[in-house]
Amino acid sequence: MTEKLTNIKPLFVSKNGFFSTTEAAKILGISRIAVFNRVKRGSLKAIRIGKNWAIPKEELENNLGRPLSEEEKRILLEGVRKVIAEYGETLRRLGKE
Repeated sequence: MTEKLTNIKPLFVSKNGFFSTTEAAKILGISRIAVFNRVKRGSLKAIRIGKNWAIPKEELENNLGRPLSEEEKRILLEGVRKVIAEYGETLRRLGKE
């Protein structure tokens, strides 16, 4: 179940339906640079207004706690398996400390 912006602190209520990159970063719990990177990758839709970006409220709702797709799960699992195969012994030793 995704968290809706209605559950966010009143500080983050948008009057015009859009959020700045700074506000979006605070809501998502990530840095402004991470917001810019998501916009650049296309995983967070935004519109450019002069030198600034505006993120629609609906986009933030879609990015809050959304479940992973099957493809994303497969990619993550593949990465975890590779790390364990290459660094398994090191990880076991770190876990003992």
